[in-house]
Amino acid sequence: MNTINRKAVWAGVTLMLITVFLIGCDEENLPIDETIQLKKAEHFTLSSTATYIDLKSLVNTTSAVQLSVLSEPAKGKLTTIGNGVLEYLPVKDFTNGQDFFRFAVYNQSNKLLAEDTVVITISEDPSVL
Repeated sequence: MNTINRKAVWAGVTLMLITVFLIGCDEENLPIDETIQLKKAEHFTLSSTATYIDLKSLVNTTSAVQLSVLSEPAKGKLTTIGNGVLEYLPVKDFTNGQDFFRFAVYNQSNKLLAEDTVVITISEDPSVL
């Protein structure tokens, strides 16, 4: 094999190795950790007062996720404040008891990872809370 052919072969081998290396470093092909844990938290409010619920704080994961409310509460109103924070305000005639809503956690490909229920205890007596 002459010197020109050897150089061409080494150039081709080097180019293939660089290509394989670059494809292997593509971050989009890395596995995503979709292991999540949902934290339970108790939420309390007075019958005429709003409470704020941070859904992101209830989700323990290292991956980027999307949150969605699946069902609205029956005895109050949810308002999205932003960045995973919701405001819950009980309706005027609901003074004692519990209300709840469901939420879901999705990955960036819209695959459902988990669902959970948030329970809110409402009382007109602050000493109960």
